Amino acid sequence: KGRINESFIFNLQPIISYLSLSIMVLKVQCDCGKTAFTVEDSDVKVKAFCHCKECQVVASAPMVEVIAVAPDAITMEEGKDGDLKQFDMPNAKMARNFCVACGNTVWNTNKFGLCILSQGNIRKSGNDM
Repeated sequence: KGRINESFIFNLQPIISYLSLSIMVLKVQCDCGKTAFTVEDSDVKVKAFCHCKECQVVASAPMVEVIAVAPDAITMEEGKDGDLKQFDMPNAKMARNFCVACGNTVWNTNKFGLCILSQGNIRKSGNDM
């Protein structure tokens, strides 16, 4: 009584090791594929449903499922200077970063300086998260 089942702990170790070693790389791209970048899931600071007024305006929806990462967590894979433009939202401390070819927003930057990625963009780029 009160003892931990040792076989239970032994059976969990391979699972714990696997979980701690697996790092998923998310590849995200715009609709036309001209701009693409990667983010490691270990760099994700927040995963949430956001319903702030700024996200509602940017997404044209009552809420949006997002992940937040630091700007240095984004590694550009496709695109060059001029393929990605930033639009500073008037009356909000938020900016949209979008592909100039297709107009798709690839990420937003919030007032905390984090890059906000839409789960919709992540999923349509072939990731399962």
